[in-house]
Amino acid sequence: RSTRPAWNDENLMQLSEKIRSHLLFAHVRAASPGSVVAERLCHPFRCGRYLFMHNGNVGGFDKVRRKLMDRLNDACFEFAVANGASDTVVCFALFLNTFPDHMATVSPDVLRKNTESVVELIVATCQECNVQETSLLNFVISDGLTLLATRFVYDPLCPHSSPASLYFGAGTAYESKRTTT
Repeated sequence: RSTRPAWNDENLMQLSEKIRSHLLFAHVRAASPGSVVAERLCHPFRCGRYLFMHNGNVGGFDKVRRKLMDRLNDACFEFAVANGASDTVVCFALFLNTFPDHMATVSPDVLRKNTESVVELIVATCQECNVQETSLLNFVISDGLTLLATRFVYDPLCPHSSPASLYFGAGTAYESKRTTT
């Protein structure tokens, strides 16, 4: 994590020559205008065995942040506060809140269900607070073994609209299913 562009980071260039991994997790942050740029606010965020990044926004976050943070246990609340309590960090804290142990291995199905429950909670909270702005909940999550990605759009002004077509892939590089969603 760094506030510098990857192409100007000598440390990254030297490390990348030596590190080998079966999973690469990278994110280039395009901070919203007026956002603070600091290393602790750079993606990916990490807690326990989980990495998390978010491309998008929670619509009307200023209206829903308090209600969402009220749903967090003490440890997840402190994690959110310590990492700036941006919409991304609160989304990750909500995800972490679905697990009693952030180091335990869980199945890919549990990761998916817990992620879906976070999306449902965010949408329900936006509806409860009468948020009219669109939410783009594009998450990538990994526990080091499984990689999960979402593309979700909630537009309260067009409730029956759907996001742009995407493909869903499951399995290894040799075995995958593709269906449009």
